[in-house]
Amino acid sequence: MIINFSPVNLCNKINQTNLKRQNAKYPKFKPLAYDTISFGAMKKAVLDEEIEKVKKDLSEAIKNNDTKKIYGYFGIDTEEDEDGYLTISRYEQPSEDYTFKDLGIDENKLLEKVKTITGNADFVFSQVTNLSNLETIGGDAYFGHSRVIDVSNLKSIGGNAHLNCSQVTDLRSLKTIGGYAYFNYSKDINLSSLETIGEFADFKNSKITNLSNLKTIGGYADFKNSQVTDLSNLKTIGWTASFNNSQVTNLSNLETIYGDAYFMNSQVTNLSNLKTITGSADFSNSQVSDLSSLKTVGGDAYFGNSKVTDLNSLETVGGDAYFGNLNVNNIKSLKSVKGCIFMRTFVLTMEIFEKIRAGEMYL
Repeated sequence: MIINFSPVNLCNKINQTNLKRQNAKYPKFKPLAYDTISFGAMKKAVLDEEIEKVKKDLSEAIKNNDTKKIYGYFGIDTEEDEDGYLTISRYEQPSEDYTFKDLGIDENKLLEKVKTITGNADFVFSQVTNLSNLETIGGDAYFGHSRVIDVSNLKSIGGNAHLNCSQVTDLRSLKTIGGYAYFNYSKDINLSSLETIGEFADFKNSKITNLSNLKTIGGYADFKNSQVTDLSNLKTIGWTASFNNSQVTNLSNLETIYGDAYFMNSQVTNLSNLKTITGSADFSNSQVSDLSSLKTVGGDAYFGNSKVTDLNSLETVGGDAYFGNLNVNNIKSLKSVKGCIFMRTFVLTMEIFEKIRAGEMYL
């Protein structure tokens, strides 16, 4: 980008009337002689000179693919094991202004022997496609908008995983993501071994289908409009869960949602082990039929137009309860509703509900 700087124009644009004060004098601005300064051209010349210097300094290392020398030149620590594989302290492009490609460095060769990255790994703007020897990333991993396809031996990401809008298709060995997991708008990535996501899990609009080994999501879980179908081993969601308009069908091992739960227009049918939802729960227009273990909903509970027939374990609703056309005989254990009870076209108190259930009153 070229910036044209014109001092006289700046001076002439100043509105002198804004400088007036009562009984004050102000100077008259005279036109200034000036030259147009092209900062863009100057920067490019400096940048080209810097790139040429780096190329010269690393010419032998680039020619011989001396990866340790290349990494060391850019302040990246390396350690080699007995099999010749490398542990590096981080990975990123050499500068904000130029890439390894600009230096004539082949990133597939540069990363070929890398087994562990202890810090952050940033592959945005990288030319690398194959990371099949990489097993561990200790910090955050950035794959979004990169060319990386194969990371098939990666077992652990200690920080956040950014795979939104990525080209990655194979993460078959990945078991743990310690932080946030961003898979929105991703391709159908093989995540068949993934067991734990430490924080927020974003799969909305993702083409991923199989998460059958996932057991824990530590934070918010968003599967809205995703293609994921199998979450049969998932036991805990640490915050709000959104399955609105999702393709998930099986959540048979899910026990606790520590937040709100949204199942509106979802394909989930089986929640037979779900015991607690600490926030509000919306099952309206959902396919869920079995909630036979659900005991507590901490906020409002919406069951209108749902296929739920059995709520015989439900004891407590912390807000309003919308039961729609449910039969009172299928809500046998209900002890407390802090708000109102909405059933069919009626609004009931807990006292009236108990009388109806006891056969003392009728709707």
